[in-house]
Amino acid sequence: MNSSDATKDKFYEDLYALLATVPKVDKLNGLGDFNAHIGTDHAAWQGVLGPYGLVSCNDGGLLHSRTCAEHRLLLTNTFRFPTRVKATSVLNCSSAISDSAIGRLPQVDTNHDLDLPPSRPETIRAMQQISSDKAPLSDAIPPEVYKHGGPRLMAELTTLFQDIWLQGQIPQDFKDANIVHLYKQKGNRQLCANHRGISLLKISRKIFTRILLNRLNGHLDQDLLLES
Repeated sequence: MNSSDATKDKFYEDLYALLATVPKVDKLNGLGDFNAHIGTDHAAWQGVLGPYGLVSCNDGGLLHSRTCAEHRLLLTNTFRFPTRVKATSVLNCSSAISDSAIGRLPQVDTNHDLDLPPSRPETIRAMQQISSDKAPLSDAIPPEVYKHGGPRLMAELTTLFQDIWLQGQIPQDFKDANIVHLYKQKGNRQLCANHRGISLLKISRKIFTRILLNRLNGHLDQDLLLES
């Protein structure tokens, strides 16, 4: 603080008068760039200054600490580690997983069934889990067509999924999506923040991904580790 001593004294007199108007039952938080060096004399300013003060005390810091003491205020940034110390303590922690801890985990057999191509029962189950009344993509095939298409459609769809599985390649039209935005019914329609986007995907792609999800969920349910 480059101001004169008279200016500093006047500032703290006005601050003192302002603090005196605050009822004792109220909680008071003071924020500002006081440019005061409060020092590290924690013993002399117990209840005001914490153990993590910085540099030596100057005249401005003395006035500031005295004002806080008279109004039972804490210099909160002196009661915690500086951010750089906390970050260093985190970075210095070992992130390696103990080999002995891994060795204590129960070992399970490899589930080779996960490598098998999708079956017709899996396709039917996944199709039944798809909600109706969903908007179709560019192919204009709604979920109701798959739900009422009968055994032949399920057989053809299963064959398609098996070919995808064996080739290890997802068709490009399974990856494509039409993204549309919907107004949230609040705020200015011209602001993007008042809209949300949804992706319209092919129903056949949803059925295929549901098959994968069902397999993973079944595998995890069998070998889920107990929390401890």
